[in-house]
Amino acid sequence: HDSRKSYLQCFAWVCLKHRNSEDFISETRSGTFVLPDIVNKAIMDDKEELGVAQDKYFSQFNRDDLGIGKGEAGTIGPLTFGAVSRSQYYAPTVTFAFIPFLHQLRDFSEGIPPNSLASLLEKEADHS
Repeated sequence: HDSRKSYLQCFAWVCLKHRNSEDFISETRSGTFVLPDIVNKAIMDDKEELGVAQDKYFSQFNRDDLGIGKGEAGTIGPLTFGAVSRSQYYAPTVTFAFIPFLHQLRDFSEGIPPNSLASLLEKEADHS
């Protein structure tokens, strides 16, 4: 894209709140990607919603996946030609949002628990 022009970036926020605390909130942000210029124009100039704008963009390529902006593929699916689905895009962000909750009540007085994945990899390396 031309950095001298304005452009839209697409990303998502995931916010989690602990059910027993008004103050304990975790916020994470997904990866960011830039929307194609024609989608940007449809949103900014024509005031189209993202799903409609993306369908206009993909209609010029005779794509079979029109109308899926609100479906499983989301926006990221067609833009990556199916390499990344909406679920795959959100999964790491949701996982990262849980990190503070997973460690909130841990007692590390006896040291940090061993990393089970690292232990498994060490065992495999010892056997080879």
